[in-house]
Amino acid sequence: MPKPIRPIRRSVIALSMACAGSGFAQDVINFQDHIRPIFMQSCSNCHNPDRARGGLDLTSYSATMAGGSAGEIVTSMDAGASQLLAVMAHTAEPVMPPNGDKLPDAKLELVRRWIEQGCRETSSSAAAAPRRPAVDLSLGEPAVGRPAGPPVMPWDMPLGPIHHTPRAGAVAEIAGHPWSPIVAVAGQKQVLVYHTQSNELLGVLPFEPGQPEVIKFPGAGRLMLVGGGVAGMSGRVVLYDVQTGEAVAQIGEEVDSVLAADLDASQRLVALGGPSKLVKVFSVASGEIVHRIDKHTEWITALGFSPDGILLASADRNGGLSIWEAESGQPFLTLDGHDQPITGLAWRYDGNVLATCSEDGQVRLWEMHRGTRVKNWNAHNGGTQSVAFTEDGRIVTTGRDQRVKVWDANGNLKHEAHCFDDLGLSASFDTTGNRVFAGSINGKLVSWSLDGEAKQVTELSANPPTLEMALAHNAERQSRAQASLQQVRTVLDEKTAATQAATQAFAQADAALTAARQAVPQAEQMVTQRERERDQAIQRRDLARADLDQARREAGETNRAMQQANAEMDRLTREHDQQQGRVNQLTRQHDQKQREAQQAAERSAQSPEDEGLKRRAEQLSRQAEDLARQFAEQSAELERRAEARSVADTKLAEARQAQEAAAQAVDTKNQHHQATNAELHQAGQAIQAARQALSQARAAVKPAEERRARLDQARQHAEQQLTQAKEAIAPAEAEIQAAERERAKWQSARVRLEREAVEHEIVEFRATLHPLQLKIDEAEADRDNAQNHLDQAKQQLADGPAAVQRQRERVEAMKRSLAQAERALANAPAPDEELEFAVEDAAFDVESSESSLKKLTEQIEALPQQIAELEARHQHALAAVTAAEQALAQASEPIEQKQSRIDEINTRYRALRDAAGFHKPSE
Repeated sequence: MPKPIRPIRRSVIALSMACAGSGFAQDVINFQDHIRPIFMQSCSNCHNPDRARGGLDLTSYSATMAGGSAGEIVTSMDAGASQLLAVMAHTAEPVMPPNGDKLPDAKLELVRRWIEQGCRETSSSAAAAPRRPAVDLSLGEPAVGRPAGPPVMPWDMPLGPIHHTPRAGAVAEIAGHPWSPIVAVAGQKQVLVYHTQSNELLGVLPFEPGQPEVIKFPGAGRLMLVGGGVAGMSGRVVLYDVQTGEAVAQIGEEVDSVLAADLDASQRLVALGGPSKLVKVFSVASGEIVHRIDKHTEWITALGFSPDGILLASADRNGGLSIWEAESGQPFLTLDGHDQPITGLAWRYDGNVLATCSEDGQVRLWEMHRGTRVKNWNAHNGGTQSVAFTEDGRIVTTGRDQRVKVWDANGNLKHEAHCFDDLGLSASFDTTGNRVFAGSINGKLVSWSLDGEAKQVTELSANPPTLEMALAHNAERQSRAQASLQQVRTVLDEKTAATQAATQAFAQADAALTAARQAVPQAEQMVTQRERERDQAIQRRDLARADLDQARREAGETNRAMQQANAEMDRLTREHDQQQGRVNQLTRQHDQKQREAQQAAERSAQSPEDEGLKRRAEQLSRQAEDLARQFAEQSAELERRAEARSVADTKLAEARQAQEAAAQAVDTKNQHHQATNAELHQAGQAIQAARQALSQARAAVKPAEERRARLDQARQHAEQQLTQAKEAIAPAEAEIQAAERERAKWQSARVRLEREAVEHEIVEFRATLHPLQLKIDEAEADRDNAQNHLDQAKQQLADGPAAVQRQRERVEAMKRSLAQAERALANAPAPDEELEFAVEDAAFDVESSESSLKKLTEQIEALPQQIAELEARHQHALAAVTAAEQALAQASEPIEQKQSRIDEINTRYRALRDAAGFHKPSE
């Protein structure tokens, strides 16, 4: 059997051809301009707000997307899975309209294309993301109390796009996480997540349903519930993953904003309420309503599951307060007491006590065993707007008196702060119970620390700047931080150099004082030693003088000549000895100066920046060189004097030879005498030098002590300044690091938006691929249909001659039967009406068979032309399939390119998030 062409494909092809010149292919099909007029003309009589058959209203976009009592009727980007198109095309029951023809193909094609393009509301709207299937988020039996393990913290939560308004709106809700140092704040069409210790903005979650009205961290706190919407139009509850900010589930499709909601601790049930006066309990796993509680006579203003998930509390604008069994939805308690609207409720962490607050200004505590009121007090004059527990049973409230108050478990006021200049709307504890976050109707958001005596109120932003504004502010912050750090580092370098110089000067002074103190006993010892040497020299001189006198008397006149030579020799000897003394003195001075120059050079090398040390080293080096030059000159003079003395000695030797006995004795005694004289002279000089050195050593001690004390004070002062400079470095570097982390955080937000834009482009591209795939399917259907008809025609052509022959034989047989009937009628003895009818029937059969034979012959003769036409049609269909497949392959290339770009963006994003301090928690 040939494959039939599906009617919807045939209509699509026809409509595509019909609309090719009208510009429909380029139009963005949207609900307001294209789809609503179709519904208003053909569907609104039965599906409107007043008469919503099957629970379906097709007069507005939100109602259409919400579907009817049987669920959703359209699935974005999947027309084949959309029930609406099937019933309109009469391919599924119940057909619409029920008693009329289906809509024209052109209108059906518009509806199909609207769905495939993403169910846009207006021409400027973004394509609606396909609704994700319901997921099971249940955790089993809830555990009351702090969960085990590290606190759940955001690590991949988005930071935008940020909805910034000229003026902050009312802070309708604040929820502190029970176990983690984070707090969530209802902003303008977004939820802000702050770190409760650092006040850092950790995440910004756009709330697509509209304005957030209620925020909760139920149970273990792995999910955040946000409810809200657009007043008078739509409402929904969204469950976010606290770590990633991903919307893991969306519950409800209300026709007004959600004003109250909660998720039970096991994450199986979501309760919501609002202006509908109904409490609706949904299954998170299926998204279906499991309970519909119709008791309240006014708007639902507060809802809350007990921590163990057994009970559900609901309150309304009439002051009504009811407790329900969460699983069955059956009544448990009805609590009366407030005579004005209840504005909030909160369960104590053990689930045994419920706190409520009201416009009557009261806070009431209810116990759940008997349903009795155990405590009530007037919290805020004019009305109490918010109530919340901390883990230890304390309570925080705020209200119309512009104050935030903290009460103990018995309702005794413990702390109070006048935080606002208008009425307070919401307040909550952080996980430590030592910090309160509160917001007012005019958009003021504060953090109030309860630690210590000086309780501090810090204002945060409920209207954070846009991403570009944040990056610009961060750039200014980094610039200021860099300038401050550079200034601090310059001061540190200066103080370091000053400290090093002061330390080195002190070390030199300390060494000098030590040397001066050590020089005094050394000089005293030297004086004593030189005095002993002088006394010994005097004794030796006196003995030598006596020996000389005796020798002279004995030599007499014979020695006069010798005396003259000896006198000359004495003179030269004295001059030589004096010169030798000068050379020895220069030797000592040169060695001392050279050591001092070497020490100064070493200190200068250790402190190259000290110009004074460098000049001192150079001065000592030049002095050592001058002494070396003088030593060379005096040594040369000493050699000359030695030569002269040698000559005189030669002459004296000659004289001795002349007067050997007398001259030799006198000369010997005289030399000895001169030697003792020289020794005594040198001893006197040594004593004088030693005494002078002692005096200098004693005089140098006190100035060295005073200088050391001064330099010690200077060193200590420099070290104090250096310590202060080092202490200033840490805050400056911390500010730089904080600015860099902030820059990485905001840059990661920008990169994330870039990734989302590319992902949106991929979705748009994939939406364009679906029609191309449809074209391939249509072309393949045309190809298969043409092939089937071609095969049939060829088979008919092959079977044609035999069929014609069979038909001719049948006609001949019928003619023979007709001839026999005519002969029988002619030979009948009397008129035979039955026989006449038989002849007429036979004649009719012959005529019909001949006509059939003629038509069959004509059909067989026309088959070659039909086969040629079918072959051409088949070739055209083959070409269409090839062209469509090529178009699909070409259209798929950008998706692969964009996917590669997403991989690159993800690498940058992860690096920036790590730099910003957002690390994925270990499994």
